[in-house]
Amino acid sequence: MTPSAAGEWRALADHANKLGFEGGIPRASQIRSITLYVTEHVTSNSHSFVASRLTETVNDFKDSYHRETHRYDALGREIEKAEWNRDGSIINRRTYIYSTDSLGNWTRRTEMFSSSAMNEPVEGEVTVRSIDYY
Repeated sequence: MTPSAAGEWRALADHANKLGFEGGIPRASQIRSITLYVTEHVTSNSHSFVASRLTETVNDFKDSYHRETHRYDALGREIEKAEWNRDGSIINRRTYIYSTDSLGNWTRRTEMFSSSAMNEPVEGEVTVRSIDYY
């Protein structure tokens, strides 16, 4: 997590503490699901743009737990999806690699899949698309 994303997460946790959530983390009796949206803005001398986006969804029930994060690049393309255990260890991670045409539109997306049970990532689904320009 980038420093700015960590700061926004900390601010959300502080706000949750003020609402009475224990340790900044909602308990199942208080809330069933929370989604956090973090956007990192980068400003240069000439313009400001979004460097990346992160969404995080946590479903915390008495008998089950699901945490999932999605990271997007500045163009809004998903570049990573991860699922996590309650203790913060990763269950699996998918990263996406894009190839683009001369106009910058993606024409091929390759998924790389990894999990704690695997030594190294393996290639998963490959999506190929064709765009006709008029």
